[in-house]
Amino acid sequence: MRDELEKLVAAGKIQKSHVDPLIQLTEAGFCHHRSWGFGRIVSVDLALGRLNIDFTTKAGHSMDLAFSAESLKPIGKDHILARKALDLDGLKREAALHHLSVVKLALSSFGGAATVDQIQNILKDVIGSDWKKWWCVFTRPGMSRQPSRSMLSSHGSSIGVSCTASITPSFRSEEHTSELQSRGL
Repeated sequence: MRDELEKLVAAGKIQKSHVDPLIQLTEAGFCHHRSWGFGRIVSVDLALGRLNIDFTTKAGHSMDLAFSAESLKPIGKDHILARKALDLDGLKREAALHHLSVVKLALSSFGGAATVDQIQNILKDVIGSDWKKWWCVFTRPGMSRQPSRSMLSSHGSSIGVSCTASITPSFRSEEHTSELQSRGL
């Protein structure tokens, strides 16, 4: 791929600075655009200088290679969005059986920190309409988990891990805070 892209650079069709981002995009197989959202890279047409992408909201979209290199962010196959695209049913099974691993996956996809609203939004088609019930099972006292206190936040403020806090993030009792601190959460 690099050799073919270097030929396009030599022909003046793309800039040298586009080569590495295009390689990252094609290797990742998935991308994100700030307006069109998540997309799956379907093919690369070097003869026409186009990247063909199925965006969630815009399937079969063709983009110029240079524009793709400048405007798309590569998303790896281990990202929650890629996992949903590759195996939604498998992710649903994992969410039903291993709450913590799905929350960790969502958090790592957000760079290690996310609001409850962001987690709920990204998992809405994985969890379905049972979000509150699912979240309460995850946050139930005594469940084996070790997320960092700073990993879960709501509206910019850190929250305790509790059913009430996920619905009403601004309230946290002193007793509950002490319990969380003693458990290292």
